Order: sequence, then structure tokens, then C-alpha cells
Amino acid sequence: MEDGFYINKIDACIMLAHCYLQIEDIKLALTSAFSSFVYGLPTGEACCVIGEIYRMRNDYNKAIYWYECATNLQPDLNSGAFIDYSSYRIVPYIWLTVCYDKLGQYEKAYYYHKLAFKNDPLNPSVIINQKYFEKLGYVKK
Repeated sequence: MEDGFYINKIDACIMLAHCYLQIEDIKLALTSAFSSFVYGLPTGEACCVIGEIYRMRNDYNKAIYWYECATNLQPDLNSGAFIDYSSYRIVPYIWLTVCYDKLGQYEKAYYYHKLAFKNDPLNPSVIINQKYFEKLGYVKK
């Protein structure tokens, strides 16, 4: 499969993973997302999809691993790819908040909420989480 640009192949793998998620074929969704690594280094988009799959399976520790990976990556601005910038900060921060909360690790959940708030305070999920943490007493009203 020598034809085509590597970045388009990565995008295709990620899109295919989303398609498999829609029909709830988790195994093929994971296979598709991981297949993107054959064509290049992991992207925030791929890591977020993998995190989403594990989160949907309530496997929060694996989800956390992949969401944290996304936050440690930088988009390749020279690749020509369509970049979903939210996959590198706000999306993983929001889901890390949720995952740590589900594990009862509220301090870590609040840490990631603060990062999400700093990056996008008007995001509807961030606003909801802000109210949630206020009720828990983490945020001064």
C-alpha cells in the first residue's frame, strides 16, 4: 500500500475507529485506532479515540493512560493534516477529570478540571464540572 500520504492513512484509521464505535464493535475500533501507529507517531486524535474506547468499557486506568498520552503530544503543524486541537488539551483534560472522579481520586480529578478550566472556561462540560466541584467544596462559590 504505497499510494497516498501517510497522514491521510492515519486520518482514515481514526475515522474508521469512530465508525466502528458507532456500531459498537469495540475490537475493530481499537484495531483501527492502533493501526494509525503503523503510518506515523501517535497523534492526540488517535490517543483520545483509544481513551474513549477504554472509558466506554469502564476501564478507567487504561483510558487515563491514553488521555495523558494525548496531553503530552504536540500536533505536527507541518504534516498537512487536519488537526483537532482539542484532542491535545481540552478533550483529554475533561475526560481525565471524569475518569479520575469515577475512580474516586477527586484530587486528581480536580487537578485536571483546573487545567480544562484554564484552557476553555466556557466549554459546557467544564461549566458542568465546575458546578460539580463547587458542590464537593473544591471551588469557592
